[in-house]
Amino acid sequence: MVTFLTTTVIMLLGYAMLLFLNFLVVLALYQKSRINQHVDFIIVLGSGLIGGTKVPPLLRQRINKAIDIYDTQKERGETAPKIILSGGQGGDEKIPEGQAMLKYAVTHGVAQTDAIAEDKSKNTYENMQFSKVIIDEMAPKTANIIFVTSNYHTFRASRLAKQVGIDIEGIGAPVSFFFLPNAIICEFIAIYAPKKELKSRWGISHLTCSNCYGLKYGNWLNGVCAKEF
Repeated sequence: MVTFLTTTVIMLLGYAMLLFLNFLVVLALYQKSRINQHVDFIIVLGSGLIGGTKVPPLLRQRINKAIDIYDTQKERGETAPKIILSGGQGGDEKIPEGQAMLKYAVTHGVAQTDAIAEDKSKNTYENMQFSKVIIDEMAPKTANIIFVTSNYHTFRASRLAKQVGIDIEGIGAPVSFFFLPNAIICEFIAIYAPKKELKSRWGISHLTCSNCYGLKYGNWLNGVCAKEF
C-alpha cells in the first residue's frame, strides 16, 4: 500500500510538472506575436487601480504598449486604431478602471476621438465580451483587432477571447521580474483548476501574494489576480 501511494503521488506530481512545463512553453511562444498589418481596434485589459484612482505601473505598461502601436501606425500614414480601455469599477475603486485608463492614454498622446472606455467588466472574460459589443456596434466583422495585456496573461486572455467569439492576437507588455512568479502561478491555476474551485484558487493566490510581497502591496497584487480571473 505504501508503495502504491508513493507511486501515485510521484505520478501526480510528475503530471502536474508536465502540465506546468507545457504551460510555460506555450506562454513563451505567445510572446513571439508581432504586429505586421493594419490594426482597427486595440483592446487594453485593465488590472486594478492604486488608491482607487491611480493607474499602477503594471497597467501603465499595458497602455504604453498600446500607445506604441497606435503611434507607429500613425507614423506610417495610416488611420489610427481605436483603443478600447477595458475595466470596470471594483469595490475599492473610486472610478472605473476604463475611465482612469482613458485619462492616462489621452494625457500621453492618444486623441480623445480614438480612446474608448469600457467600464462594466469585472474580469478578463467580461473585458473581451463587453469590448466585442463596442466593436460590433462600430465596425464590420472584417475589422482587425488585437489586445494588449501583461506578457504572463496573453495565453489565457486569448482563450477567453475565443470563447466570446473574437479570434485575435495578444501582445504582451513587459512586467517587473519580481511580479512574474506569482502571476504565472495565478494563470496556471486559473487555466487548469476546475471552475468550481475558484474560491480555493483565490485563497492560494491571496496567501502567495501576501507572504511574498507583504500585506500592503500583496493585497493590491491579490486584486490584480482576482480581476485577471
